[in-house]
Amino acid sequence: MKILVLTNLYPPHHAGTYDLRCQSVSELLRLRGHTVLVLTSNHGLNTEQRDEEIHRRLLLNSAYGHPLVSGLRELQKLEERNHSVLSEAIAECEADLVYVWSLRGLSKSLIFALRHTRLPTVYDIADRWMADEVREDPWLRWWNAPGTNLTRSSLKLAGQRNRPDAGAPKSMMKGIERIPEV
Repeated sequence: MKILVLTNLYPPHHAGTYDLRCQSVSELLRLRGHTVLVLTSNHGLNTEQRDEEIHRRLLLNSAYGHPLVSGLRELQKLEERNHSVLSEAIAECEADLVYVWSLRGLSKSLIFALRHTRLPTVYDIADRWMADEVREDPWLRWWNAPGTNLTRSSLKLAGQRNRPDAGAPKSMMKGIERIPEV
């Protein structure tokens, strides 16, 4: 089976045992004959890095010392880049399954993109990213937070509110802004 492992940090750049467990499981899956590609952030590097088993290409937002990106244009650029990297990795490894570990510091809209691929997706939730970060995700919050946002309202009136969905979805589907299946 071809498995894409999606995680925020991967050794030697890690935040503790959770990331080390991700590495152990990935290596054990390889030993069992599976093809495993790990897609993770470029944390600890000045640029992205790719090899046969690990792609360090995703950009973190407001985690592990990375600055918070919150302006619409900067957020959209970061989101579209990470979604593009995810799509490329899925295509490159011809994934049969996506194994999601921690999305701490990564956009939770990646969950929406994975749902749209219709690939079987497994979540290994052993840290608090889902409980602590889904509601506060900068991209999802910018688009879906209650209250008035003049720019968001203007985009909606101009019929442009759904334009970013092609490159970086901001909801599960029209009318569903939450993540009901996870």
